[in-house]
Amino acid sequence: MKGFWRYLLKKNLDAQWLQGFRYAMFGLGDSGYQYYNFAAIKLRKRLSQLGATKPIIGIGLGNDQDSSGYEKALGPWLLSLWKSLNRTNPSLLPRIPDIINPNLNNLGDAKVEVIYYSSDDTPQDSILPDSKKLIGRARSMHPALKFHNDGEPEYMLKMVTNQRLTKKDPERDVRHFELEDPSSAVHYQVGDALEILPSQNPSAVNAFIKRCNLDPDCYISIRAKGGDEVSKSSPVNGLMDRIKLKTFVALTMDVASASPGRYFYEIMSYFATAQHEKERLHCFATTEDEKERLQKKRLQKERLEEFASPEGRDGLYQYNHKEGRTVLEEKAWSLLHMAGRTRSK
Repeated sequence: MKGFWRYLLKKNLDAQWLQGFRYAMFGLGDSGYQYYNFAAIKLRKRLSQLGATKPIIGIGLGNDQDSSGYEKALGPWLLSLWKSLNRTNPSLLPRIPDIINPNLNNLGDAKVEVIYYSSDDTPQDSILPDSKKLIGRARSMHPALKFHNDGEPEYMLKMVTNQRLTKKDPERDVRHFELEDPSSAVHYQVGDALEILPSQNPSAVNAFIKRCNLDPDCYISIRAKGGDEVSKSSPVNGLMDRIKLKTFVALTMDVASASPGRYFYEIMSYFATAQHEKERLHCFATTEDEKERLQKKRLQKERLEEFASPEGRDGLYQYNHKEGRTVLEEKAWSLLHMAGRTRSK
């Protein structure tokens, strides 16, 4: 990024260097800081100085202070971008209509395959690797961590300070943590980032898995569709590529503290199709009093679809993030018996 910016600042680049260049820009910022979205605004100004005076659409400014973070501005901005590109050249991105009006009745093909093994057919815990190797095994199977830098070592750290910096209110919980390495083996430089993998309550992990009608003590392996491994650098092979389901969940998912996002509700709405799963629910509009809200009911599927849509983002924040609901709570509340339909995925 620094090299790119230095190149744009070269004095031999004249005012026509980017003439005719079209671009779209979305910045990430926090209005709590003095220089809000400074990088995006400065980059836009420099592009204009070099002749790029006609962006595809106006700049989007994401604000981490908004109720739903940068996504509040990103959703409408992306929709405008897709529509503008579609008007300019419909053949450029032929699937844009599907993006503008998504069909929640079709999730598409599964990208990974989960294989379940009986505990009788797998190695016992006594011969399984230590905690560090278990972390590596779980991460190597997780699709979202496919491009994780496996060359970086893992360390077991002890938390010595956990101090809350914000006042006690449900809006924000900002804390100061101090972690200690008893072995003094961690080496770092200024600017390095530390990825923290906190432990989870085992009872919450078991409750989440049982809510999915699965056995916490069964073993699984995860592979990308098409025969490719999720991670080519996986440290395990053969029988040892299996991992206990509750270990995988504990090391790769946050089921008892983080609030689920829009995509969670999009997936849930897909499975809320059986007649017995449809229920009358509270309307999440915040402009009416409680009595009127109780009178306004919605089918569960419609409610989940709205939470998954850009238009329902404020309602999702009010219902979900502000009230601190977790994935485990949502699974317990939803009464969606999905395990039978998802195991084949």
